[in-house]
Amino acid sequence: MTVQLAEVFRRVVHDKGFIYVSLGTLMNTAFAGVFWFILAALLSVGEYGFINYVLAISNVGASVSILGLKTTIVTYYPREKELGVIKQAYFITFTAGLTSLIVLTVLGHFIAGLLVVVEAAFGMFLGGLLAKREYKKYAIMSSFNRVVQIGVSLLMYYMFGLTGIFAGYILVFFLFSAEYFKSLLKPDASFNKLKNKFSFTVYSYAHDITGVLAGYFDKIIVGFVSGLMVLGVYHLAFQVYWILAVLPAALLNYLLPERSGGIFKREVEVIGVLLAMSLSLLAVILAPIIVPVLFPNFTDSVILIQVMSFGLIPSTITSIRKAKVFSEERPLSALTANVVGVVVEIGGLLLLPYLLGEVGLAVAIVLGQSAIMIVLEAINRRSKNKIRKPV
Repeated sequence: MTVQLAEVFRRVVHDKGFIYVSLGTLMNTAFAGVFWFILAALLSVGEYGFINYVLAISNVGASVSILGLKTTIVTYYPREKELGVIKQAYFITFTAGLTSLIVLTVLGHFIAGLLVVVEAAFGMFLGGLLAKREYKKYAIMSSFNRVVQIGVSLLMYYMFGLTGIFAGYILVFFLFSAEYFKSLLKPDASFNKLKNKFSFTVYSYAHDITGVLAGYFDKIIVGFVSGLMVLGVYHLAFQVYWILAVLPAALLNYLLPERSGGIFKREVEVIGVLLAMSLSLLAVILAPIIVPVLFPNFTDSVILIQVMSFGLIPSTITSIRKAKVFSEERPLSALTANVVGVVVEIGGLLLLPYLLGEVGLAVAIVLGQSAIMIVLEAINRRSKNKIRKPV
């Protein structure tokens, strides 16, 4: 058994595609975290909150404007090798981004609207790289975008104040999405390559939106039910979980285009689950050691971090299963699982604090992730591994 695991690990280490995608996702997340720590040191609490507020609007707006088409191109291009799919998806998302810009401008959020356009552009550009399985370029663009963004945004902050931070974001996203915008010089508005993928795209879109809403709605529930003090404790624990969740995100980003191209990476799946178990155990051991030193005011977060970290295991298995169902053109399965998971998570956030106290919030996250995994597993068992169109 040990020899077999060693061989599996050796093959994964030599799988450059997985390494590139993992590094790109990890570095993007890490540099984003560093940037937020720098801003926290530079800005007042009110200014920091304002930056968060505007970027939260733009993040949601970008997800809405992508319309599920990122998943569509990552699923279909590897098997069809049809550039028209990507070009048409770029044109549609750009149009949606401009629509969001107009709406947000009317609502008094012009800067957030501009951010939506360039964030959606960069997200789709990265999706195009994954679809083409250009993993090295994905890692480089994903990582260096953040590095340059930090430098330019800080420079422009010292020149223009808070507006400079947003200007830095917009400029860097625009420059790193040059290939996306270049494709729009000769737009393909025929939609003939995407027409027969409409159902898939709609279900993928709904799947993405449920994920985005869950990512923001939990903070509202915790603040409303348990109060702002508890929300602070919960938020720190969730930030740690968010960093750990780089693993399942990288797995989905890599396994989906590989599966769609007819390549199955069983060894990557095995190592991914083993890594999730190891990281969860590591979080349990290190949280009570590190948190009191770095965040002495948040010692109550320790138990939440320890419990919440176990959600990484079902989340990792879920990413593997989602790569399978999306590659088999069954986005409704992923959507169904997401909806069940969100319902379970919200129910847990509302009820479990009364039964278990603050730790109930962490349990709710684990239960939500476990519910998604269980539903997907049940659906996969019924599918009998047959590739079929959305139902």
